[in-house]
Amino acid sequence: DHVGRTVKGLDCSGFVDFVFWQEGIHPIDRGMGTAGYGYLPEFYNPSELRPGDLGLHHSSKSSTQGTGNHVGIFMGYDTNGNQLWCACGSRGVRLYTSGTRTTVGEFKCFYDTSALLDK
Repeated sequence: DHVGRTVKGLDCSGFVDFVFWQEGIHPIDRGMGTAGYGYLPEFYNPSELRPGDLGLHHSSKSSTQGTGNHVGIFMGYDTNGNQLWCACGSRGVRLYTSGTRTTVGEFKCFYDTSALLDK
């Protein structure tokens, strides 16, 4: 950003926090990680996704609400109807497709971020 803060070294939840923080929105307490998003309204129907919503990828070891091992930001749909996600991980920030308007892909449950705008 304009004062030199970067996403270098951030994990997925740190990246999501950074993106929202750039807009003056503080979605979770620092250090909460992926589990910190559990207070947001949760839904499972991919047709309800709106740009800015979050998706959590649950592993079999972390299958309860508010836990997961990866989080991404929903960006919209490509021309083929595939979900577009932006996430950060060991390969840096990347944009990729996962799932469609009616099927889930990497992300199995979704979190409505509209509540963050009221904070």
